[in-house]
Amino acid sequence: AAGVPAGTHVVGVRAPDAELPYADLAAGEGVADDEIVRLDPDDPVTILYTSGTTGRPKGALGTNRSHMANLWNMAFVNTREAVIAGRPPKAPRQAAVLAAGPMFHIGGIAGIIGGQMGGTKTILLHKWNVDEALRLAKAEGVTNLGGVPTMLRQLLDHPDLADAGLEIDGIPMGGAAVAPDLPVRANEVLGDAAQVFNGYGLTETTSAVVANVGVEFLARPDSVGRPNLTADVRIVDEEGRELPAGQVGEICVRSPQVVTGYWNDEAATRASFVDGWFHTGDLGLVDADGFVSVVDRLKDVVIRGGENVYCAMVEAALHEHPAVAEVAVVGLKEPVMGERVCAVVVPRPGASVTLGELRSFAAERIAGFTCPEALAIVDELPKTATEKIAKHELREMLAERVVETTWEAR
Repeated sequence: AAGVPAGTHVVGVRAPDAELPYADLAAGEGVADDEIVRLDPDDPVTILYTSGTTGRPKGALGTNRSHMANLWNMAFVNTREAVIAGRPPKAPRQAAVLAAGPMFHIGGIAGIIGGQMGGTKTILLHKWNVDEALRLAKAEGVTNLGGVPTMLRQLLDHPDLADAGLEIDGIPMGGAAVAPDLPVRANEVLGDAAQVFNGYGLTETTSAVVANVGVEFLARPDSVGRPNLTADVRIVDEEGRELPAGQVGEICVRSPQVVTGYWNDEAATRASFVDGWFHTGDLGLVDADGFVSVVDRLKDVVIRGGENVYCAMVEAALHEHPAVAEVAVVGLKEPVMGERVCAVVVPRPGASVTLGELRSFAAERIAGFTCPEALAIVDELPKTATEKIAKHELREMLAERVVETTWEAR
């Protein structure tokens, strides 16, 4: 901008030509009410791009209504669980959250807005590093400790966590599939006073549109919970017909949290937003009690000899192996069965694992035909800026390397 020194952060206040250095906005005199643009509830206020784990990112148009509905729904589900569990009121102290995810992610935006509303102190990390995260958590008196599953696992595994003296009352997790062992372990490490939280949602649903919290989450760690107060969820087949309870199909959502569409992408909007329902591209089911389980991404299913193998289910089983720090499952092309199940593993420090060990371990937990038939050991998994595993990059990486395989007929 003209007259603004290079490197200065600039934000718009009133009109495109009314620009203000960030330092003046944050620490200067208050802005008069009549200087702030007035927007209607359904006016777009954010364009947040999807993570791009399975394809090209798209800009989701969020509104005032979608963001506020998200915040009030989250407040309700947490309060509801506290009543159900008989959870005592939180200590009279300022809530402090470690912002481990980027601010351009829907979770980051929800943290910015919710933090302002509730007076929460937000501690920023320039880039994820578990040692720095724990140092800041201790120095700033963090009360909520969580993030995407990868981050939370690293924190729970950190040798200095027990001595950090943290008083945690909230353990939010989400942004990627949460293996059932993770909430149980978080509860064991951080104690019953910490309310574990798993939300299922997407950028297009303005964060979690389904939630599983506290005692209900620990009782059903394989479920993402029940729909929010303002949400409807249904499961449909490939023809768009609604399926009965317990059957797997595509998860569709209807809620004021759902965005209005994709920025400058009418074709993608028409494909995903149909008759008031958002088609998530996730496979899942709703049981007889209304609890939702996410099975996998539609594009991530491995089709082995005509059978669907849900990667998230295999990953959840392998996460329980003591030598596995991180794991991702993808399909490898193979002429006999079409695709084979490949596990890509980051071992724990000092540990090693073989394909035979993983197959035997998994076979005690899941069906034989879903057990990994290929294994790649890597130092780290490719991830997006939001710390989600980028499976399209993972497939490209596997195409250029040799993996341990066993093509047994099963």
